Amino acid sequence: MKQNGKRIASFLLAMVMMLCIVPIMGSSAKADEVENTEAKYKVLYWQITENANSYDIANYYPLVREYYESMEDVSVVTKTNGTLTKEELEGINIVYIINFKADKYSESGKNLLAAASLLKEYAKAGGRVVMNGEHATYSPEGNACFSALAEAMGGNFTITSRNAMDKVMEFNTTDKAELTESLTSDFVPLCYAVVTSTNESAVWVVRSKTDSTAVMVLDQKVENGYLTVFADINWIASGNEANNAQAKQFLRNLLIDSAHNQEVFNPNLTITDPEDVTGLVEGEISGELNVTASVDVEVEYAFTYQWYKNTTDSNEGGELVEGATSETLTIPTDLTAGSYYYYCEVTVDFPGRDHSLTQCSNAAEVQVSTPVEEEPEEEEVIEEEEVATPDEAVVIATETKAESDSVSEAAPKTGDNSGVVLLTLIMLLSAGAMFFSKKNFNK
Repeated sequence: MKQNGKRIASFLLAMVMMLCIVPIMGSSAKADEVENTEAKYKVLYWQITENANSYDIANYYPLVREYYESMEDVSVVTKTNGTLTKEELEGINIVYIINFKADKYSESGKNLLAAASLLKEYAKAGGRVVMNGEHATYSPEGNACFSALAEAMGGNFTITSRNAMDKVMEFNTTDKAELTESLTSDFVPLCYAVVTSTNESAVWVVRSKTDSTAVMVLDQKVENGYLTVFADINWIASGNEANNAQAKQFLRNLLIDSAHNQEVFNPNLTITDPEDVTGLVEGEISGELNVTASVDVEVEYAFTYQWYKNTTDSNEGGELVEGATSETLTIPTDLTAGSYYYYCEVTVDFPGRDHSLTQCSNAAEVQVSTPVEEEPEEEEVIEEEEVATPDEAVVIATETKAESDSVSEAAPKTGDNSGVVLLTLIMLLSAGAMFFSKKNFNK
C-alpha cells in the first residue's frame, strides 16, 4: 500500500513538472536569440510553420538559419509565427521570412500582413526584407500572401509554376556586384521556381545560364531599403559542398549589404566647426577658416563643401561665397571694419546608393577693426653750446689776467714771473676749450 502511495506521489510530481515545462516549450510566437557576444550583424529569421508539414520544417526550414548561425560575427533571432513587434526589429540588419502554404486568411498569414507597416518603416531606414517563397505548384497560397505583403510595402512580384530546363545558375555580377561578391556562375540549387516583377527597380540576382527569363532571385528597391525574393524554398539544399559554400556566401552578402545600406541612411556625420578669428585690421587682413568632416560607414563616400557668409551668428540664410568649395576658406582681404560670420555646408554622397546627406557647421565670427592712426614722434632738439670766438677768448684772457694782476698785487711779492705763466696757462685752456667745443658740435 505504501509502495502504491509512493508511485502515485511520483506520478503527480511528474505531471506537475510537465504542466510547468510544456507551456514554455510550446510558445511558438516568442523570438529566440542564439547569443553571440562577438556578433557584428544581427538576423531576424521568421519562419511561418502553420500548414507546413514536418518534413519541410525539419529539412528545409533550418538551413538558412543554420548557415547564419555558423558565421562567427552573426547573431540570429528566430521567430516562429506570432505578430511582429517594433522591439523585435531593433538592431536587426536583415529580416529573412519563410512562408510555406500559410495563406492570407490563416492566423499566420494575417500576422504576416499586419507587419507590413513595420517592415516598410524598417526598409525606409535602409534595411532588407527577404521573402523566401515556394514553387507555385506546392504553395500558391503562401506565395499569394507574400505578394500581398510586398504590395503593402510598395513592391510587387509573382512566383510562377514554371519549371526551368537548366538548373545551372549565374549571378548578376554587373548590376548587383555587392550581392554577388566572391561568387561564381556555377551554382546549382536543388530545385527552383521562377519569379517575375513589374517593378521598374527590380533587378535579377540569380538566373538560369541558358534562359535569361528564368530568374530564381529578384531584388527591388522599397523605400530606402530592398525587398529580395527567392522563388523556391529548396534552393539551398543542393547536397554539394561547393554549392553550399556559395549559398552561405550569398546569404552573407545579402546581410552585409543590408547592414551597409542601413549605415548610409543612418550615418554618424561629424563636423568640426571653424574657429572665431579676432584681431584683424582693415587693410592688413590674412588668415583662414577650416572645417573637418568624418562619417562612420564602411561603404564608399565622398565629401563636398560650400561656404556661406552671413550677417548674423547663424548657419541659415547666408550668402553663397563664390568659389569657396573646399575644407578651407581664405578670409577675404577686402573686408572693412565690422563683424562677419561664415559657415560651411558639408554634403556626403554615397556612390551607388542613390543617397546623400547635407549638414552645416556652426558659424564662425571674423572681427575686423579700423587701423589706429599713430601720432608723429617729436624730434629731439639739441641745444648748441656757446663757443667763444678768438676775439672773445682774447678779451676773456685779458680780463682774467687783469683779475690775476689785481690778485697778485694784493699777494706778497716773491720776485718770480708766476703771473706770466698763469696768463699763458689761461690762454691755452681757453683755446683748447674752443677747439673741442667746435669739434663736438660738428659731429
